[in-house]
Amino acid sequence: MVRNRVSKRELEFLAGVPLFSGCSKRELQQIALLGVTVDIAPGKVLTEVGGRGREFFLLLEGDADCTVGTTTVAHFVPGAFFGELSLLDHPPQTATITATTPARILVFDAREFRELIESSPSITRKLLVTLSERIREVDERLARNADPASG
Repeated sequence: MVRNRVSKRELEFLAGVPLFSGCSKRELQQIALLGVTVDIAPGKVLTEVGGRGREFFLLLEGDADCTVGTTTVAHFVPGAFFGELSLLDHPPQTATITATTPARILVFDAREFRELIESSPSITRKLLVTLSERIREVDERLARNADPASG
């Protein structure tokens, strides 16, 4: 079900997702319209380590914890996001995300997102540029760490 209205707050949160950093406000709105708002009870597991990622989550209200094994490695608050790379492929999840309070999330389905990027070359190009920039940053960081003179 496609929504027809997006809040300013949702757009601001979506603009904070590095994958979408190159997108215009209009493009962000196109992406946001794909999201489905879901209310979540405390204790609800949103992703589980080893599961296949097929959704991207944007936390609108409430809190969630990210755990690996029995260790909490991150605490998410409104504006946090996870699973964005699942929009592009379906990697095994590397952590478990669990709501710790009542929460409201915006959920994006990978199949619907793929349809959007197939029909919008400008969004696709911006995503590719952002991904290549991130790869370049990692490559440069690895090169610096491998250079004994850098450190």
